[in-house]
Amino acid sequence: MLSMTKISISKNCLSEATAGRCQTFSKQFYRFQSGMLIRQIGRFEQGHTNYQDWGTPVEIAQIFNQIKVLFDYEGRVIALRATPKSKLLTWRNVSVREIVDGLRIETLPNGQSEILN
Repeated sequence: MLSMTKISISKNCLSEATAGRCQTFSKQFYRFQSGMLIRQIGRFEQGHTNYQDWGTPVEIAQIFNQIKVLFDYEGRVIALRATPKSKLLTWRNVSVREIVDGLRIETLPNGQSEILN
């Protein structure tokens, strides 16, 4: 049986994300862009869901505790949160660097102090 380390992802780490998406507990989708989140609405057209930006960008800190699912830039789930009061955790057997690269985070601020083990 494989042992996987759970890694808690902090809002400070996500503040550097330039790609990727998240879904909140209220089932809203947001896209990362330059340290901000832009809400998206999905439209189903010709068998595909197309997402369009909607509204003004918000700071990640404003909705960080509401993030339920974190997706990388290719749409793969890389982290989950069970409840709004629990930590945002990755369960995959990946390194911190792979999580950072999946969100296309340009720099990892202060190394391990921003992603807690």
